[in-house]
Amino acid sequence: MNIFKGFIKSFYDFKSYAIFRKQSAGKSFLYSIILALVFSIVAFAYPAYKVNSTMKDLSIEYNEKIPDFQIKNGQLEISNNKNSEIVRDSGTFVLDNTSDIKLLADKYKSGLIFGRDTVIVKSEGTVVLEQKYSTLNMDFSKNDIGGILDSHGAISSAMFAILAFGFVIGLYFRALIVAIIGTIFKGETTFGQRFKLSLYATTPSVAISALFSLFGISFTGSSILLFVLGLVYLFLGIKGINKSELQELADGL
Repeated sequence: MNIFKGFIKSFYDFKSYAIFRKQSAGKSFLYSIILALVFSIVAFAYPAYKVNSTMKDLSIEYNEKIPDFQIKNGQLEISNNKNSEIVRDSGTFVLDNTSDIKLLADKYKSGLIFGRDTVIVKSEGTVVLEQKYSTLNMDFSKNDIGGILDSHGAISSAMFAILAFGFVIGLYFRALIVAIIGTIFKGETTFGQRFKLSLYATTPSVAISALFSLFGISFTGSSILLFVLGLVYLFLGIKGINKSELQELADGL
């Protein structure tokens, strides 16, 4: 059973679990790695692309519109005292050392706001960070932030790599939990075989998990739902194996 056919059959053909169980550990491992990598691309390639393109566009606008500035000794210093802002759908970048920071925070729904002595980060109307420069114990300038924005390719690639690695680890962790709980199901299999079968049984939940990530779907109990789905498929898969073995015995008579 090739990898593509195995992926398709994992959704509906529970006798295919008998074939998967007989595969070598190396082939089963290869299946799980390819499964995780393919769906990590589905889940995170577009978000990584959006981060890259957004940072790239912002970098160009930042270099053109934002005046020279530096944060030194706990204070924001702007060249010619020229306040500035970049307004985007995803948020606003604000540089203002004359206005009251609370009024600035109330003005913008989302964004990065550099005030006279405080930086505020807002997301969808909620302040997620409010920090005095003096407590950060560091100085930085326009070029420091510009350098980060100019590294958009490396940052988006690193983001994708970290998320993909977490997705792979998540697949094996989910399969392990499913295998442990699945020991309650009756069937002539060792724990090693059950873990291998769990990698196969989690295929539908991996696909759904990737779609959840791609479309930003999140709700209470979503992780439990994916575990339960894996358990259901493992249970049906073990039943499929039992039926397949009984059929082989009947055919041998």
